Amino acid sequence: MFSRKIVRVLNSKPWIVPIVLFGLSLCISIVFSIVFFDGRITRTFFFPDSVTQELRSERRPVPSGKGIQDDIAEYVREIILGPTILQSGRVLPRDTTVRIAIAREGKVYLDLSHHAVTIESPLGIEETIDIVRHNIFFNFRSINSIVVTVAGQKPFEPPYFPASPL
Repeated sequence: MFSRKIVRVLNSKPWIVPIVLFGLSLCISIVFSIVFFDGRITRTFFFPDSVTQELRSERRPVPSGKGIQDDIAEYVREIILGPTILQSGRVLPRDTTVRIAIAREGKVYLDLSHHAVTIESPLGIEETIDIVRHNIFFNFRSINSIVVTVAGQKPFEPPYFPASPL
């Protein structure tokens, strides 16, 4: 009895089968994405080759944050950890920390600790900052510009000291 009603409905409305199948597959894919998402995103990293200094890429999963600021800060921390490929060299010294990472309207303000400018790295500070920028631009397409500071100062610019205290 019940099967006859279903057959009658399907014969009178043949478009209902694709809609039901689409809805069912959508529900199944949503359930699978919720169950199997581990909070990690695969990102691409660029590190200089230890011999030729050309950039080499590697991909690895990075924990996902609560927003783009957290994602960028975590991504830069992963850059600080260094490459997993033995032929690649470090970009930033291991002691470097991310002091601040702010993302607003397509701009990123990234402040690194003073350890970023130590002589441990074979790269100059300008090349190091360029590689960090390249990494961020490649992985975060919504970013238009990046301001990198070290210990609150733009590298190679004179410090600002007010003439009189406020």
